Amino acid sequence: MTERTGEGHGPGAARTAALDRARLRAPGLPEGLRGWAGPAHGDALPPSADVVVIGGGVCGTSIAYHAAREGATVALVEARELASGASGRNAGMVYQGEGGADAKRLMGLTTRSRRLLGEYAAAWGDPFALVPCGTLDVLFTEAGVEE
Repeated sequence: MTERTGEGHGPGAARTAALDRARLRAPGLPEGLRGWAGPAHGDALPPSADVVVIGGGVCGTSIAYHAAREGATVALVEARELASGASGRNAGMVYQGEGGADAKRLMGLTTRSRRLLGEYAAAWGDPFALVPCGTLDVLFTEAGVEE
């Protein structure tokens, strides 16, 4: 696989290229973008599919995986490489504990997401480097403690 070296221009291009080069040489990971051993795409789309998933991040690949597991023929469409957008360029945190009514309603979904990510890591040899490490929240005010 050919290394990607900072596509685009602008003030962040050099930093992006340096981060990509460092990520490509991460110890213990196979050669390739974010641990993938080679391109995850073909030259042409299939003539038909039961399910077409747009986006090859963690959500899109999960949807494609589960649809295929249920017997559907799946076409996964990604503009670049798998996990090369938001899924591959962030801290990748699945945060399970936050205050507020809206966050409490989402807690069941985030707990299930965290469990599924653990199942994927176990089943696939952890190609996305899942590290269940916890978090530390530092609160500086009484209002923060109450929230």
